[in-house]
Amino acid sequence: MKNLLFGVLTLFSAIALVSCETQEEPISSVNKLDSYKISRDENGLFTLEHTTVDGFTTEQVTDFGSNMEKFYFDNAAVNSTKYENALKISNNAVKVGFIELQGLSSEFITVEDDDLQSLELKDSNPLLVKYYAHRTVSGKVIVFFKVKNGVDVSYGYNEELGENEIRLKEDADSRRIFKDIHYKTFDRTDDGSLIITFVSSMGDKQSKSSLDFAQELIRKPRIIIAESDGGGIEE
Repeated sequence: MKNLLFGVLTLFSAIALVSCETQEEPISSVNKLDSYKISRDENGLFTLEHTTVDGFTTEQVTDFGSNMEKFYFDNAAVNSTKYENALKISNNAVKVGFIELQGLSSEFITVEDDDLQSLELKDSNPLLVKYYAHRTVSGKVIVFFKVKNGVDVSYGYNEELGENEIRLKEDADSRRIFKDIHYKTFDRTDDGSLIITFVSSMGDKQSKSSLDFAQELIRKPRIIIAESDGGGIEE
């Protein structure tokens, strides 16, 4: 009888232990987003391409309150899935959020730019033709862009603003040979954030990091990537 009672208690203890371990299992840390690319063409039209990893799809929801296109992950697929979506610019910004619902890091992208579909802003930045930002599988961000002929391109970091700068400057020296297609790879900070700003300087004005020059420069488009949108919409 004692052996039977001991056996029953052992069985209940084992069940309780398994139950506790099951409840305390960590949430899966699988990264469901393989890569994405946000592009703006020469006409000012924005497009998003993104690819999920095997086993996941995304569902697109438009949040009219924040003017953000949100993409929620679903494990309904067997293979990876590639999507392409047209994006609308609203209040001079395009906003995209890849939303995690299980406590994992979400990813938010904001591109601040002029609406080139507006006739008044058609030539707001005559040095930059088109661009796109590609977030790779490794998490790095590569910015590809095309400039007008005769534009000098350089790169720097603005310590005061905490922004990576792609500096465009008109160069009057017609003897120089310029490339019109460029790209640059950027690493994100430890918290997953990254800001990349195109800084265009017209004529003989130099592109500097000092804030004294801010009014003389065109500081857009600006690409902002973060694991929080800053507005508390993470669900």
